Amino acid sequence: MYIKSRYLLFLIIISFITVSCTSGYKVISETASLPKTQFTGTVLEKESSEPIADAKVWVEGTTIHTFTDKDGVFSLAVPRGYYEIHVKAAGFEGDQTRAAIENSDGRIHDFVLENQLSRGGYTDSNEVSSFPDEGQSEKSNRQKEIASKEQKINKFISYYINDNLDCELVNPQALTFTDYDEETLWVKGPIDLTVLNRDLGYKISITLNEYVSKEYSGIIGLNIDADYFFEEMTPKNQEQAETWEKNRLTYFNGSLRHFLIAMASDKSPLYFGYRLYSGQFVNNTSAMAYSSSNVTDVEKQKYEVVFPNNLNGNNILKFEDEMRIEYVNKEVVDPNNIMGLDMYKHQTSWITLNSENVEFSDTGFFESPRAVEIKGVWRYTPVCKMVPGDYLPEIEK
Repeated sequence: MYIKSRYLLFLIIISFITVSCTSGYKVISETASLPKTQFTGTVLEKESSEPIADAKVWVEGTTIHTFTDKDGVFSLAVPRGYYEIHVKAAGFEGDQTRAAIENSDGRIHDFVLENQLSRGGYTDSNEVSSFPDEGQSEKSNRQKEIASKEQKINKFISYYINDNLDCELVNPQALTFTDYDEETLWVKGPIDLTVLNRDLGYKISITLNEYVSKEYSGIIGLNIDADYFFEEMTPKNQEQAETWEKNRLTYFNGSLRHFLIAMASDKSPLYFGYRLYSGQFVNNTSAMAYSSSNVTDVEKQKYEVVFPNNLNGNNILKFEDEMRIEYVNKEVVDPNNIMGLDMYKHQTSWITLNSENVEFSDTGFFESPRAVEIKGVWRYTPVCKMVPGDYLPEIEK
C-alpha cells in the first residue's frame, strides 16, 4: 500500500510538471505570435540605380528570407517588432538596416548595393594558393604554420561552434588568424562561414566580422561580432524531426529571447523558471569574460524592472546598476570554463543597460541591442546551441 501511494504521488508530480511545462510553452507561443505585417522594398545598383534581381533579403538571426523579383522588389512578412534586415547579391557589397516594424505603412525601403568590381574588392574564393620550390627550412616552417593553424581552428570550433554537439564547420580553411600573442585567437572579417547543426537540424550561414578569445586566469573570454542566417534541414524521417524539435526546445528554454518573451507575458518570471537579482556592477579584470554581482543581492519582481510602453504596445526594461538572471531549470554547464560561473548552481546571465532604459518587443527582440551589455551564459552561447529568432515551441492543438 505504501509503495502504491508513493508511485501514485510520483505520477501526480510528473503529470503536474508536464502540464506546467506545456502551459508555459503555450504562454510563450501566444505572447510572441503577433499578426504579421509586410516589410517591402527595392534593391538597386549604386552606379546605375538599376534594379538587382534575385538578391537575397533576410532577417538577421532567423529563417525569414525572400528574393527580389526582376524589378528588384521584395516583400517580407514579419510580426511587429525590431529587426535587422540584410541584403546580399552575387558580385555586390552587402547592405543592412535596422527597422522598427509596427504595421504595413506602404513605405518602400531602398537598399543600394555597390558592385564589388568597381571597388576592386572581388576575389575568386576558389583560387588555390601555390608555393614556389622550397628548401628544407622553408618547407619545415610552412608545415609548422599549417599545424599551428589547425590547432587554432580546433580551438575556435571548440569555443565558438560545436560545444560537443554534432555540429560541423564546413569551411574552416576560410578562417585567417591575426598574430597577437599565444593566449589570444583573433579573427578579423568579414568572413563567410557555414555550419551544419545535425543535432538541431539547421544550416547556419555566419558572417563573422570579428572574433577574439583570450585566457585570463583560467577563464576563457570571448568577444564576437557576427550575423547569422538559419535554414531548416530536411529530416530523414519522423523520428529525426521529433528529435530535432526536442533539442530545439531544450536550447530555446533559458535563452535571452525566451527570457524577453517571458517578461512580455502576463506571468511571473518564476512561472518560466527565472529569478531576477539587482546589484552593484563589478568588472572582471578580463573585461571580456564575465561580470559578477554579489550572490546575496536583492531579488527583484517583474513589476520593478519591466514596464509597458502604452504608445506602441512594446515593453520597457529599466533598472539601475546590473541585473543578474538565474534560470533555475538548468544547471551551469561550462566544460571549457568560458563563462567562469563555478560559484553559481544555475544557468546565470547578466544585463547592464547603456542607457536609461531599453525597449523590447513581445517577439523577444531589443529595439537597440547596443543599448545593453549581455554577459554570462547568454553572451557565450555557441553557434550549435542557437535557435533562430523566429522559432517558437510547437503546441499540440
